[in-house]
Amino acid sequence: MAVSPRARRALAAAALVLLAGGLAGPASAAPAAGTGVVAQQASARAAAALPAYRTSVRTVTREELGASWRPGCAVAPKDLRQITVRYVGGNGRAYDGVIVMNKQYVGVTQRVF
Repeated sequence: MAVSPRARRALAAAALVLLAGGLAGPASAAPAAGTGVVAQQASARAAAALPAYRTSVRTVTREELGASWRPGCAVAPKDLRQITVRYVGGNGRAYDGVIVMNKQYVGVTQRVF
């Protein structure tokens, strides 16, 4: 499925929100990709150690948004959704992060994460 440039920008902004909020965990350099059976086995063990992927969506209220929303913002609270997603941080550990975004991008965001 092709993702529109507008959706890409929204996803990039969502990723920045995760990182800016400190939800990504400690950053670390990714190891160079290995080759061969040993690297494949190590990768399989690492994947097996992660908890299951999950995501959930719920509506948010103006009160919950606090100072991050005010009259005049481009998207009304009724059109925003809170998405909780599980992702892998730079340190290889699983984290749960929260993104508040326009409801029209919820489906594509869930597929990305």
